[in-house]
Amino acid sequence: MNPVDPVDARVSARLRTVLPFAIRLAWHADRSRLLLVVGLQLTSAIGLGAAVLALRGTLTHTVSLSDAVDGASLTALIAHAAALVVLAALGGVVSDVVNSQELVLSAKLEREAVGRVLDVSAHAEPYQFEDPEFHNRVERAITASQHQPMILLFTALSMIQASLSVIVVAVTFATMVWWLVPLIVVAGVPTLRTLHRMRLAYYGVHRDLAENRRRREYLQQTLTGRREAAEVHALRLGPLLLNRWQADFADEVGRRSALAQSFLWRQLGARALGDLVLLATLTILALATYAHWIALPTTLTAVGGLWLLSTQMRSTSSVLASTGETTLYINDLRLLTTNTRPPALPEQQLPHQCEITATGLGFTYPGSPAPVLHDVSLSLAAGQVIALVGTNGSGKTTLAKILAGIYPPSHGEMLLNGQRLTDTRTLRSLSTVVFQDFLRYRMSVTDNIAFGRPGVPIDTAAVTRAARLAGIDTAIDALAAGYDTILSKEFNDGADLSLGQWQRLAIARAYYRNSPLVILDEPSASLDPQAEAELFAHIRRLFAGRAVLLISHRLYGVCEADKIYVLDKGALVEQGTHDQLLADDGHYARLFQAQASAYVSQTPTMN
Repeated sequence: MNPVDPVDARVSARLRTVLPFAIRLAWHADRSRLLLVVGLQLTSAIGLGAAVLALRGTLTHTVSLSDAVDGASLTALIAHAAALVVLAALGGVVSDVVNSQELVLSAKLEREAVGRVLDVSAHAEPYQFEDPEFHNRVERAITASQHQPMILLFTALSMIQASLSVIVVAVTFATMVWWLVPLIVVAGVPTLRTLHRMRLAYYGVHRDLAENRRRREYLQQTLTGRREAAEVHALRLGPLLLNRWQADFADEVGRRSALAQSFLWRQLGARALGDLVLLATLTILALATYAHWIALPTTLTAVGGLWLLSTQMRSTSSVLASTGETTLYINDLRLLTTNTRPPALPEQQLPHQCEITATGLGFTYPGSPAPVLHDVSLSLAAGQVIALVGTNGSGKTTLAKILAGIYPPSHGEMLLNGQRLTDTRTLRSLSTVVFQDFLRYRMSVTDNIAFGRPGVPIDTAAVTRAARLAGIDTAIDALAAGYDTILSKEFNDGADLSLGQWQRLAIARAYYRNSPLVILDEPSASLDPQAEAELFAHIRRLFAGRAVLLISHRLYGVCEADKIYVLDKGALVEQGTHDQLLADDGHYARLFQAQASAYVSQTPTMN
């Protein structure tokens, strides 16, 4: 028979890994406060043993005075009683100081742990965000980072304090009733093991419900967010979405309730068994005292110590029981935040102009059985406006992300100024991208533009110039706080922009970045044909001298592009100028004629 429970062995092995990790987190968060808390916890444990000795002395001299009053016994009684009061007062002071320091340490430790998760997310490769398991890992790590490191750290401190308390009291009892200590330990074992298994089961439920929680968070945001409010209320989706949120939450509540019910009788049985051991111990003490084998002061001290130690053991059992669950959470955090950042790009001199040649590019999303791009070849050069067109779903945005270095191609080759690119992340430093679903940062106007060049001091003059050239300066000047206005009405004194104004702000951010490669993904999606044509003409002037890739499914505004590439179902089917492609009478010509006829049919007639 294996004397070591395999579950306990796994927890013990995991604890040896994650406990040093949690201590390092706390050390980085606030080492001086950590040392103070540890020192005070040790002082508290030593004070507990001293209090037991003072209690025994007080009881001994009280009994002596009941037989005969003498000055020496009275002085000793007063001294021991005073020591007991002082130790109790100091224990309260130490407890208050520890609690206050733990509040600060907890906040700093959470900042350190959550910051590491966010750092991993900030440096993760974009393609990882296409993987549901990556989101599950991040969600579990976020959950772990918010409370679990402090729980594990306090568990370790409690274990140290409890061990010292038991040792000190055991040494004290060694001259009185040494056999009490093992009996108290035995009394706590059943509860400890039951709680331990229950915590592991709860973690299993928590892990299984990771996607459930993410789905609920999305529903919460949809029901409470400002951007979502208009459509949710217009369609009267509120009750439907709320019911789905309730159903998802009911799933978690149901599983937790079933688990709690299944462990309830085990907990009650374990507690009853421990109480029987304590009752037997008290009975033995009473009989030994009645038979004069143990002096009354020693018995009274033992009863007080028994109560003290049993309370400490039960509290420690509850803390230790959570260790298995906590180590699982912390392990999620450790695995995500340890050695997951991709290697940094080597320092290199970036060119002011670039020519990119791509040959045979293909791309398959993680977990997808079929490629979304296959055998695509094209080139971009400084001073040219290249258009990439095709119907929705043809692969235009995916190709743009590859050319911007956001996704690595699954196969194919890319050249930068004639040199083979071994790490496509280099393209991120050379490019700026305005996506169709660009982010609207709920921050100041200045931030929304200056985010184009993060990590460098904000150039206010360049921000103003970018806004003017993008044609958004007049709208900014009309805002109450100008460039300092927070662009969200969810904040005090915040403001919002129209969709077209947000689009121009995104273009201003792209201009401010001053990259040699500019990729604009459907920049005119919200504009009418006339405004679209004006925007495209403006883009050519704004980004003169740079390589510009213009992506659109509407062909009216790309007629003046230097070259047009046509994508269909992930493949490059045509290329050439607008006139050449019309003359070829192929896929592009059919798309253009279909869109042109739609414009004509929408033109109002005069009666």
